[in-house]
Amino acid sequence: MSASEESPITTITTPDSDEAQGLSSLVAYENNTSLSVENMHLFDHYLNHTYKTISCGPETDSVFRIIVPQLAAKFPFLLHGMLACSALHLASINPQNQSYMLQAIQYQDQALPAFHLATMHVDSNNCQAILAYAFFLVVYGLSSESEDETLFLGNNRETSSSSNWISLLRNGCSMLCNVWSELKHGPLAPFAALWRDDIGVTADPNDPLLVSLLSAISESSEAVASVQGCSGNDVHIYRDSAFKLAGAFEFTRRFGTSLSVWDALNSWLTQVLPEYFDLLDQNHPGALLLLAHYAILLKPLQAEWFLNGRVTKLMDAIGRRLKGNCSLHIWNLFLIARREFVSPL
Repeated sequence: MSASEESPITTITTPDSDEAQGLSSLVAYENNTSLSVENMHLFDHYLNHTYKTISCGPETDSVFRIIVPQLAAKFPFLLHGMLACSALHLASINPQNQSYMLQAIQYQDQALPAFHLATMHVDSNNCQAILAYAFFLVVYGLSSESEDETLFLGNNRETSSSSNWISLLRNGCSMLCNVWSELKHGPLAPFAALWRDDIGVTADPNDPLLVSLLSAISESSEAVASVQGCSGNDVHIYRDSAFKLAGAFEFTRRFGTSLSVWDALNSWLTQVLPEYFDLLDQNHPGALLLLAHYAILLKPLQAEWFLNGRVTKLMDAIGRRLKGNCSLHIWNLFLIARREFVSPL
């Protein structure tokens, strides 16, 4: 939808409080779509609470609170994605109430097929809704968890729920490239600005973290080659990922306490070569070591409801995969990373 096109909801007022905004938006919604009592509860919770937890400043506040609900009135997959995240948020607040998690799964199952269909026919009409839904999909992927799936370490990346949002996070710009200029200058410009192709940071070759990570190259490649018969190409992938990880730490340090999950994800996860994830799926010791250090980068964000407990579980899972399956040098580097992770901020 271009800025000149008429919005699905033609009139919206900005009240003095979130409660008034919620009531105003619900009235507007009833003029555009039929909401059940259950939907209205989730929608109201989103307007008053959930959007604040996934936003990262006044500009994205406005988009999440006003523009996204307007788009959701026209695109059911966006509405379902929004309701799914609201239900997940409520589930995190009320873990004893299992109905919220069931609702989240139900709405996400409704949203995904329509979203995937929309991505096959991206145009000016649906591109804003696609971009908006991408943020909900990432939040859903971060917060969803099963007994056999750990953050970034799905047992089968082809079928893992994590693959949906990680792939979207990495390839979203290319998927929307034909309309990206329009998105950058339209109502969702604050969202587009968070999707960085280049973080603009080059790692210092003398960075102590980088020097430490690069010291693992020979041990990492030899360990994998002896067990799995991999080629030396993994050294190039590891080195590239290590340099980008050192750059990610420098990039995120600039934000200080204002660091958002979107900054943290874009700092490294979207920057590494696709082959890095292949090594990760093979339990490559070097790839796991890098991921352990990335967990340190995510540590300041682990109090967020959609990451609560998952980063610690990730570090524990990496330790289990590395123990007895890597060189002593890599194991010692991991232990150093783990000690830094558990130390107070």
